[in-house]
This record gives sequence, C-alpha cells and structure tokens, in this order.
Amino acid sequence: MPDDAVDLELTIRLSGHTYVADVRMEQPGNQAVSVLATDVPVTFDLAALLALSLNPAAYGRALSAQFFADQRLRDACACASPRPSATSTPCAGRLCAIR
Repeated sequence: MPDDAVDLELTIRLSGHTYVADVRMEQPGNQAVSVLATDVPVTFDLAALLALSLNPAAYGRALSAQFFADQRLRDACACASPRPSATSTPCAGRLCAIR
C-alpha cells in the first residue's frame, strides 16, 4: 500500500449463526484507526447468488445489494470515499473474511 493512501478494511465474520461486518479506515499520517461501523448484521441469500453465478454483472449487483442492505455499511463506505480535491488521495481496500 502506498504511504499516502487511505486504508479501508471491510471485515466479514461469523458471530454465532449470522454474519456481521466491520469497517475501519486509516488515513495517511494518522496512526489512529477510525472504526466506521462494527457488528453490522449481513445476510446473504446463497440460493439467489448461486442462481446468478454464471452472470458476473448480475451476481455482483446482487452481492453488493445484500452486503450493503444495512444503511450503516453504506454510510461507512461513503464516509471513507475520497472526496474530489486538488490533490487526489489514493485508497487501498482490503476485504477480510473470517470464519
């Protein structure tokens, strides 16, 4: 990751019998990690995703809709989105799936 990049981490993990997601962000020059969302329930319709497995575009749309169904995840990622400015800051993303 470039030293001047915003580091965005999405973590999906199993909590009991359900999945939850966390979103963290670290900005360049700031050692503190911002927790933008934590323990947000995520539900995946595996049958619907399987039915779309041969159509990558539709699969991606369905997966995104399911993952971002909770407003807190949409808000967290919108907060981390780079804003237009005179100097563009790169963003490095990381998806962690923990079982």
